[in-house]
Amino acid sequence: MLEQIFTNCTVGGPVFVHVKNGRIVRVRPIRLEASDPEPWAIEVKGKRYSPPQKTTLSPPVLTERNRIYSDDRVAYPRKRVDFDPDGDRHPENRGRSRRLSG
Repeated sequence: MLEQIFTNCTVGGPVFVHVKNGRIVRVRPIRLEASDPEPWAIEVKGKRYSPPQKTTLSPPVLTERNRIYSDDRVAYPRKRVDFDPDGDRHPENRGRSRRLSG
């Protein structure tokens, strides 16, 4: 199967996500090229200022693939059986009560 590339503009920065056979194989920052539009510019006291033509990422963004496929991740929502947000909360059972999925 061909590798697909998706673009994701996360809070941590814009990335390309490479997917092969339904699995993420690579996450990398978007690379801007010379053919991309010029960034904004402002002139102050005869000097011209504009941002660099590059993207920056938050370090956790590059670890998303590891988090998604981790054996330790929560695979489905969980809720405590003996917790009622509108009534008895039983905080003494937090971490000990039986849990159900769903």
